[in-house]
Amino acid sequence: MLLFLRPLAEQFVKCNLGNGRIAHFWHDSWTSLGPLIKVMGDYGSRSLRIPLNARVVEALGVNGWKLPLSRFSSARTWDAIRPRAPELDWAKAVWFKGAVPKHAFNMWISQLDRLPTRQRLASWGHIQSFDCCLCTIETESRDHLLFSCEFAAQVWRLAFSRLCPRQRLFCSWAELLSWMRSSSTSAPSLLKKVSAHAIIYNIWRQRNNVLHNNLRIAPLIIFKIVDREIRNIISSRYHRKRWRNLMVLWIR
Repeated sequence: MLLFLRPLAEQFVKCNLGNGRIAHFWHDSWTSLGPLIKVMGDYGSRSLRIPLNARVVEALGVNGWKLPLSRFSSARTWDAIRPRAPELDWAKAVWFKGAVPKHAFNMWISQLDRLPTRQRLASWGHIQSFDCCLCTIETESRDHLLFSCEFAAQVWRLAFSRLCPRQRLFCSWAELLSWMRSSSTSAPSLLKKVSAHAIIYNIWRQRNNVLHNNLRIAPLIIFKIVDREIRNIISSRYHRKRWRNLMVLWIR
C-alpha cells in the first residue's frame, strides 16, 4: 500500500539545496519541477552534458550554469540518432584516417561485392556477355577483375616490387584483407591500405574506360597513375607522424 502512495508523497518531499554539494542534479527534488530526470528523461544528461550522478554544484560555474551553447550540430545529432552495431573486421581496411574518400567508397562497394561487374549485370538480365572487359577471357567477377585478370595481375606485380617482392598474387578478397592488416618495418599496414585503395580504384576506372569509352591503357601506364596518386596522398599528409616515413618506403 505504501508503494502506491509514493507518487503522492513525492509532491511533499523537497530537497534542501544548501551549497549544492549534497543535492543530486537529476534525481533530487530541488526545483519546482521535481526531479529533473523525470522531466527530461535519460536523454537530458546527454543533452546538457551533465552526468547522471552529478551534484548540483557540478553544474555551476563562475558565471552561472555550465550549459552547452544553443547551436545546432549535425555531427552531434547524427551521433545521437545513428544506429549502433559492432565494428566489422574489415572496417579499418576500408575506412581509416587519411583515406581518400573516392578510394574508400570504391573499396567499400568492392568489399560488399556490389561492383556492377558483367557477371552481376548478366545475372540481372541487362547484358548477355560475361567476359571480362580487360582480358576478354574469363567471367568478369569481382575477384577475377581485381586479382586474377592478367591486366590486374601486372599492376599488382609492379606494386609488389615496391612493397613485398616475394608476395604472391591474391586469390580472393579475404587474402587481400589479410595482407592489408599485416604490417612490417618495410611495408606498414597504412602503406598497404593506401596502395590497395589506389590500385583497386584505378583498375575499376580502367575497366569502365574500356567498357564505356573503348579506351585501352597499358598496365604499366595504370601503375604510373597509381604511383603518382600514392605520392600525392603521402605528400599531402606528410605532417602527420604515421605518414612521414611512407614516401621513402614507397619510392625505394
